[in-house]
Amino acid sequence: MDGSNKISITVCGDGGCGKSSITLRLVRSQWTHEYDPTIEDSYSVTRTIDGVTYSLNLTDTAGQEEYRGLWSSSNLHSDAFLLVYDITQANSLDALEHFNSLIDMERETRFEQGGVLPVCMVAGNKCDLQAMRQVSAKDGLQWAKSRGYGFMETSAREMVNIEETFALLVRKVVASRAQHVRGEPQELPSSTARTEPLTPLPADTEKEFPSQPQNEQPSERPKKQRWWQKLKCWCNHTLNIMDSTTALRNNSSAVTSRRNSYELGDFETGQQWSEQNHEVQSLPRADGGKDAWMLLGACFLLEALVWGFPFSFGIFQDYYINQNLFEGGEGGIAAIGTTATGLMYFAAPFVAVAGQRWPQYRRPTMWTGAAIIVLSLIGASFCTTVPGLLATEGVLYAIGGVITYFPAIQYIDEWFIMKKGLAYGVVWAGTGSAGIVVPFFSQWLLDSFGFRTTLRVWAIILAVMMTPALYFIKGRLPVTGSSAFRPVDLGYMKRAAFWVFWISIMFEGLGYFVPTYWLPSFARSLNMPSFVGPLGLALYNVAVVVGAVSMGALVDHCHAGTAILVSTVGQMLAIFVFWGLTSTQPMLYVFSLMWGVFAGSWAATWTGAAAAIRNKEPTGSNMDITTVIALFAAAKGVGSVISGPLSEKLVDIQANWQAAYAYGTSYAGLIVFTGVAVTLGGLAWVGRLVRLV
Repeated sequence: MDGSNKISITVCGDGGCGKSSITLRLVRSQWTHEYDPTIEDSYSVTRTIDGVTYSLNLTDTAGQEEYRGLWSSSNLHSDAFLLVYDITQANSLDALEHFNSLIDMERETRFEQGGVLPVCMVAGNKCDLQAMRQVSAKDGLQWAKSRGYGFMETSAREMVNIEETFALLVRKVVASRAQHVRGEPQELPSSTARTEPLTPLPADTEKEFPSQPQNEQPSERPKKQRWWQKLKCWCNHTLNIMDSTTALRNNSSAVTSRRNSYELGDFETGQQWSEQNHEVQSLPRADGGKDAWMLLGACFLLEALVWGFPFSFGIFQDYYINQNLFEGGEGGIAAIGTTATGLMYFAAPFVAVAGQRWPQYRRPTMWTGAAIIVLSLIGASFCTTVPGLLATEGVLYAIGGVITYFPAIQYIDEWFIMKKGLAYGVVWAGTGSAGIVVPFFSQWLLDSFGFRTTLRVWAIILAVMMTPALYFIKGRLPVTGSSAFRPVDLGYMKRAAFWVFWISIMFEGLGYFVPTYWLPSFARSLNMPSFVGPLGLALYNVAVVVGAVSMGALVDHCHAGTAILVSTVGQMLAIFVFWGLTSTQPMLYVFSLMWGVFAGSWAATWTGAAAAIRNKEPTGSNMDITTVIALFAAAKGVGSVISGPLSEKLVDIQANWQAAYAYGTSYAGLIVFTGVAVTLGGLAWVGRLVRLV
């Protein structure tokens, strides 16, 4: 490799601020939360940036005071320095002054010798720990800006701005070398006119800008200046203040457009300061902003389209059987719906792992899957046998659905960091929304035009609606050559925490589908009007929307075990009390609403469960949350497959006891079974009590 493509980077900062975690994230795509003080580690890694491959020599250095003598003697000849502090420890920002003083001396030495000046960036690490923040993004930015450095907030744990920080360092080194080759004069950051500051505009009640810029605050001035710092001309500083204030007044519109995100301290969303471009360059904002909400809306729509159709297959099943259109028996027709949902559940982990390993193929895979879905419905409309329907409406639809859906939701992790649970809850509410519309619309189409026209109409609808949804589903982080292949770590499957949640979800799956399968039949057995069953299902789906969003928001603020306890208690009340004591329509409607809120929201706890599993990892891991969710979906699929035939057997069992209300009907065994299953679904809460999760 050309020597000009070799770049040395030293990572420095106080002990425990996450320097090793940042380095290991870049080198091995691995995060470790265990603190093992580093004396010095060196790594080599290649990255392709702007079409050029660079060899990066990284030095992870000691931050403890007892090792700083070693640091100064061996690490000052790097091309770039990444100064790292911990946003949850205010003194870690002050500690950077020691390293900055040494870098200043090295920079002045190179300046006097006519060498290439080193470049620096400041990284505020652990931006995922917002609740523990002690250093605001403004303070970190101002510290970096006052010294002429770039700035990022990072999270080694959530892999936020890791690749972007090192890519920016490489670009700055390349630019510095090019400037030196061209013979252009290089200036020290301390004597370079400051770029326009990004100080927030004053509040509406303030009439004037602050007379003194933030970089004059005593807390940000070094406690003890070195002799070479005292030689800096005071007039340069005065001119900088005048230029900065003038720039603010002349560019108020530009600053205003940045004000909201800056005041909120959202630099974990990808904002970075560049003294070369004199502006903030940014990745799309995470946890908010137009692009994030557009992606969330698109995923919500995709959820409704992909899952809404197979979940409403009962309408088609009833039509196929009653019209006696096919040979092959009722059992063969009933297998179509369970095949579609079952295959999607069981294939999910394989698709999620592939999407994590080869992220550059996610979007092409989504478009391919959408085409397969449309073709499967068109093909089913020409079928004349049950095996043909099973192959098209069952197997082919499932293949298209799973490779469309799971690559899409993997992007949620990039766009939502602090609101991950809420984001997934909103997306999963799409299934409930579809359940409100799809069954009634499908029934009208079947009654009016027959199944062949209905399937073709649905193929057109899905093609038209999935196209804009897939267009807006895209990654927040660009997939470069450095991230085209990502290792997949499944080590968490060896530990108890994962299996406690997995078994809990499997038990939940045993009971989850039973009420929706049997609600119409149960209503007819009580001689209720024919509209009661469909209306009960519609109320259930309305409640799913509310429950999924609410539970998603809850799991962002509490342990998954607590959220699971809330869901489990609500489900137990719904089954044992409201379903078991049902004898009238109002009671049945209350049961439908409660079941939708508490059972329909169960999946929204999965992001919290994944976070709990990650926190139990003893050595850290490159755990992909979508892969964990896909494994949870497979557990739910196991429950789905078992509960179907088992529930039929339970309904056939006649009760040998005398009881009132629903407990005195043939559905008594089904009610008890469902209640026990969802109770066992609360196993994860017990796991938390004994500290397994």
